[in-house]
Amino acid sequence: MLSAKLFSRNTLTKLESIGSDFEKTSKKLFSNSFLQTLGIFGVIAYLCFYYRQGGIKDQGLENPGVRDVGVYIEAGRAVLQGVNPYRILDIRFGTFGPVPFGIASYLIPDSLQTIFFQLINLGGIYLFILIFGRRYPNGNVLLVFFTVILTSATRELLVTNQITGILMGLIAIGYHLVDSARYTRNRAILIIPSCCFAIAIDLKPHLIFVFVFILAISKGKYLLLLTTGTVWAVAHLIIDVSQKTLLEFDWLNTLIRLSQAAESGELGDSVTFWPLVTHAFPSLSIPSLVMSLPFLLGVALLFKLAKKRHFEDLMGWILILPSISIYFHFYDLIPAMAFVLIRYSAIPSTIVLTPIAFFLISIEWSELRNQIMIISVLLIWKLKSDGEIKFLKLLMSVLALGFLYFLNSELATSPQMKQTLAVSECTIMVGLLLLSKKNAGLRIRS
Repeated sequence: MLSAKLFSRNTLTKLESIGSDFEKTSKKLFSNSFLQTLGIFGVIAYLCFYYRQGGIKDQGLENPGVRDVGVYIEAGRAVLQGVNPYRILDIRFGTFGPVPFGIASYLIPDSLQTIFFQLINLGGIYLFILIFGRRYPNGNVLLVFFTVILTSATRELLVTNQITGILMGLIAIGYHLVDSARYTRNRAILIIPSCCFAIAIDLKPHLIFVFVFILAISKGKYLLLLTTGTVWAVAHLIIDVSQKTLLEFDWLNTLIRLSQAAESGELGDSVTFWPLVTHAFPSLSIPSLVMSLPFLLGVALLFKLAKKRHFEDLMGWILILPSISIYFHFYDLIPAMAFVLIRYSAIPSTIVLTPIAFFLISIEWSELRNQIMIISVLLIWKLKSDGEIKFLKLLMSVLALGFLYFLNSELATSPQMKQTLAVSECTIMVGLLLLSKKNAGLRIRS
């Protein structure tokens, strides 16, 4: 018994010694800013190559085109040509937001549109992390960006060529301008963030509206709401007049059909936690109003806290709140993931390791490539933690991750259910990290 204890203790000591030597050597390598930048550009090049048109992910598809962003392009072009986009496309957004996509499609060759919008998405993610990361004195922007662009949610964003990264860039620019001293000196600059917010709200109102609303209340910038609303209304009015009809009624009818599909459990492309409920109780039909209650209560609570707390202290909850609405996708979780990782890059802690690993690989855990990626990213976080994260605790985090994968493989009965389960668990992890005492004690740079 005694010899077993001594062997175990000696083994742990040797592991710690090996880990310490490895850490000293690796720190010299990773402290080189040129190598850090080169590594990130290498990852971006790989991601865009892997998910490009005709790339590995498109095997078996002759001409996948620009995928989801193509819908925004076609809608924008329809509006510019005076055609009602709701008559020719199955869209769930407004008529003003897609216009910039339509304009861009005329300026960019078709062969470059896929890579262009992928790079714009990645650029928007970087801008978001850069602007909000600067609010935390010890935040590591490059580390967070490197981690976020490798997450499952971002890779799904690139696969589908959706627009979450673009939205992140728009709200980051809007936030930066509203929060800057130039805003106080020159109110005319308000038109720029108002346009950014109006476009973003029109594209994804369930993701962006609460952000803008709470930002204005928390910062006392009530004129922002008026200006943003005016830009949105005037843009829609111009489009309605040009087409001699109120297109908002068509939009409203689309949203009603969306809520009806959610009630019957037929909203197949939504991976919020509500499909878990309808799967567990297939005979249960939950009214869309009841499904919306948690979201509405969350908005009311945030409104109450907005005048008492810093906006940045509420921002994580603002970004995660849409996950309890009736319409949510995996890539919609990227802003919340990015923001919570920004905060934890400023306060290294072991508790963030398992969530990081799960954010990276939420489903496809059996591939060796993915396992190597998890270990590599966790080691980089360990090296950047200045000794706060120990190798033994890192190993325990990986074991916890393995148990979670095993649990999911036992519970999930279909690919959609597996993704819904993974998204729900990612959401819970973000919430737990926001509730952590370490996170609560973090202070922002004014």
